[in-house]
Amino acid sequence: MPNIVWLLGAVVLVWVIGDGIVRIINASRGKPIKRRLDELESDLAAMDVELEETRHRVEVIERLVDKRNGSNRAGKGSGTGDDDEGQRA
Repeated sequence: MPNIVWLLGAVVLVWVIGDGIVRIINASRGKPIKRRLDELESDLAAMDVELEETRHRVEVIERLVDKRNGSNRAGKGSGTGDDDEGQRA
């Protein structure tokens, strides 16, 4: 029985060391840093364009909301929302 435990321990140890060596070899064969940096720069440029488009959409939505709120306020009073506060004091 103890021989089986030692054998399993040795197999696990060889497996872990082998996996580590394989990962090191695969990492060294990976994409060159220059190519990865170029890909990251292109991703950053795409995200910058997307951010500007999103900002523009938010500005349009804010204008629509302000326009809608302005039309609701015009019917109620001066549009400042302070009409009731002066009467309460």
